[in-house]
Amino acid sequence: MLRKAKADWIVLAGYPWIITAPLLQAFPGRILALHDADLTLRDDDGARRYKGLHAVSDALLGGEQETRSSAFVVTEDVGEGPLFLLSGAYRVAPLAEDARRWGAADLLTAYAALHRQWMVRGAWGPMLLRIVELLAAGDIRIVGSVAWIDGVPGPCRMGEAPSICHDRNIDGIPLSCPFISSQ
Repeated sequence: MLRKAKADWIVLAGYPWIITAPLLQAFPGRILALHDADLTLRDDDGARRYKGLHAVSDALLGGEQETRSSAFVVTEDVGEGPLFLLSGAYRVAPLAEDARRWGAADLLTAYAALHRQWMVRGAWGPMLLRIVELLAAGDIRIVGSVAWIDGVPGPCRMGEAPSICHDRNIDGIPLSCPFISSQ
């Protein structure tokens, strides 16, 4: 159906199933997924720390002080594809630290569900819009483990920009960067 519709890209949001070979082979390097965790965080072995279905709960149990959503290129290695886009930060409430200290798993679980909904409702719409803008106007290339957007290695960040992005005299900043105005 997707080939018949002549889809260039597939964007998954809230899709909890693993993508398998038939779809990966039909759209190599052209499937993006939104995930409710910061996939830049790595464990001691270098693997992404929060790539499962309970990423927000895992991050809260892990003591993270903020969370982010990530958009990444789907590969056969679940949750390990090149990063494309990161949301702004969502600060974890002090309640989560108290619940961890008290050993109150019920409070932490309830808070994690609310925190995830806050992230999904606050970040995913703008992220989906930004993804479409980047795919429509930008030059996107996947080289090895890096998504390059307008010739700059990803991921792009929403809600904040590194200080270098505010210097118009620096080469290599994506033309599609939302922090650079056309003035």
